[in-house]
Amino acid sequence: MLKTDAAFSYGDGEHTLPYRHRIIQQAINVIWFNDRSSDGVIFSNVFNPMPYEAIALVLVVIECCIDEWSNGSWTKIPFTYESYQEIYCHHLNALKGLSDQGLELRSCDPLRQLRSEMFNRGR
Repeated sequence: MLKTDAAFSYGDGEHTLPYRHRIIQQAINVIWFNDRSSDGVIFSNVFNPMPYEAIALVLVVIECCIDEWSNGSWTKIPFTYESYQEIYCHHLNALKGLSDQGLELRSCDPLRQLRSEMFNRGR
């Protein structure tokens, strides 16, 4: 159920926006902002705002973790390009599509603020 329509990407409350679940920010913090020598800190010009590609990667890692527990107990599932490339592309296209749709309808990127917040929280 967590993987259906990327339910895991929504926040904890009802009627929340996508990509606001706390696990996404926690993963971003651990991967790119763990300490002063982390890539997100050193290369802040690249990570501010968080790149779509980085967010899509986090979403795929979360899906892999869900897959590892899908039968009720942990089973090691290799995180490989072959296994998760299609899912990564799906998430990347969904992120960019949402931004493109916002730019067309409202002349603004609805994910720009979220991506900046992700960087600022991680930093």
